[in-house]
Amino acid sequence: MTAETLDRKIAIVTAEMSHADLFEYDGIEMEILQSIDWRAQLKGYLTIGPAWTILSGEEIIGIGGYFTISKGVLQAWMLFNQGARIARKAIASDFKKKLREAMEENHRIQTYVFEGQDRAAGYVRIMGFEEEARLKAFGPNKENVHVYSMVNP
Repeated sequence: MTAETLDRKIAIVTAEMSHADLFEYDGIEMEILQSIDWRAQLKGYLTIGPAWTILSGEEIIGIGGYFTISKGVLQAWMLFNQGARIARKAIASDFKKKLREAMEENHRIQTYVFEGQDRAAGYVRIMGFEEEARLKAFGPNKENVHVYSMVNP
């Protein structure tokens, strides 16, 4: 496990499949995600692209990564616990760096934010995403979802 320490309490490590079982998500989208098998979906994400786990001591407070959806186009995903707020700027800065590196070989990265999740929307903006579109009834319970993207012209 290679760790990149952001400060004394937070480290980002390469995600492992066991992290999906250990992660106790309590983030702002939990009510929406309870209607799907989010842990199985998380395990799927861990098999198809690079991913990182955010640790506060031994506790997993977030997991995120990306995968290819077509040539040059990546889908970013992130699940952050309420505990990730203690280092949100450092975490966002690190993820932004990883996404910018991915943009060197790709022309688009996109991510989704459920409508009404203003903190999540603010967080992806800090990472460099711009709002692009609104998808009606796209979520598991017919929630509207906003598409955010980074594009290399």
